[in-house]
Amino acid sequence: VLAPTPELTPLEVINAQLVGLQTAADPDAAPATGMRVVWNFAAPANREVTGPFERFDAMVRAEPYAVLVGHATHEIARLDQPEDRPVAQALVAVTADHGEITWFVWMLSKPADGEAAGCWVTDAVYPVDVEQDPVDPGQIV
Repeated sequence: VLAPTPELTPLEVINAQLVGLQTAADPDAAPATGMRVVWNFAAPANREVTGPFERFDAMVRAEPYAVLVGHATHEIARLDQPEDRPVAQALVAVTADHGEITWFVWMLSKPADGEAAGCWVTDAVYPVDVEQDPVDPGQIV
């Protein structure tokens, strides 16, 4: 099972979670893959709010996140990682099997201490309507 390590970049963490979300819809996938990978990269504070795992799994399979589970393709359109702070933010386009594109913002941090010390983890993911609520290009590049 893929889990946080200090060697992984924010881009690799987001990709690991997106691939996990793609395979989470496959009933033949190994139980230690898919949604478990997504959970592994959730920040400890995120897990406290959304956990335990079974509750997190159900939450991600419900709206507005359901489109992520089993999606056809994804693209990280922009990534911002300031050099002076241990945070990163990405704008991600997720395409469903039927072709609809949904945009999400992925927010990550690299905690200095605790169980995720020195590893990039996901603090939050939320959908964004890029036409109604455009993301400031100064925030994500």
